[in-house]
Amino acid sequence: MFLVIALIFGIICAVIASYKGRSAVAWFFIGFFIGIIGLILVLVVSNLKEAEQKQAHVEMEQRRLHEQLRQERLKTEQLRKYTQVRLDAHDRKLEIDTRHVGPLLQEASKQPILDERQGSFAEAIPIEANIKRGGWYYQKRNSAVGPLSLETVKLLIQDGRIKSSTCVWHESLDEWTPARKVGELGTETDRG
Repeated sequence: MFLVIALIFGIICAVIASYKGRSAVAWFFIGFFIGIIGLILVLVVSNLKEAEQKQAHVEMEQRRLHEQLRQERLKTEQLRKYTQVRLDAHDRKLEIDTRHVGPLLQEASKQPILDERQGSFAEAIPIEANIKRGGWYYQKRNSAVGPLSLETVKLLIQDGRIKSSTCVWHESLDEWTPARKVGELGTETDRG
């Protein structure tokens, strides 16, 4: 009778162990020799098949996310290159260099402006927020000088301290513009 009970515990332990991804033979002998304690142990141990499935799912999800991140980085880099080419073409057309503008409005606003690694030229110049109304400004060594009167700007152009390629701004202008393209400054800007 003891042998039949031990055999039943061994078979039950082997079946449960096999279902949980464990060695059926080893658990048969554990169940055969220690009976109910073996059965309790096999019921308590973790299910290796479930753990392996979870681990495989996690690894697959991580691979998918890594690939998605790689694709997003490639797209971002392509967009950055495309944007830089467009900005360079815009700079050539306006005959200005926005790659090295730095803090254009530092003197006017006392706040640093985005540099080329943080944003484009247009994002870096919040004119309405940083410049007082009613005056003229010109770019000098990565900062905005002003506000100045129109007559003062004309004198600086005549004096040669403002060149025709120097960008100026006034509330009547939509954006920073080379002095030679601003009609209000007169024809004096054509000589520099």
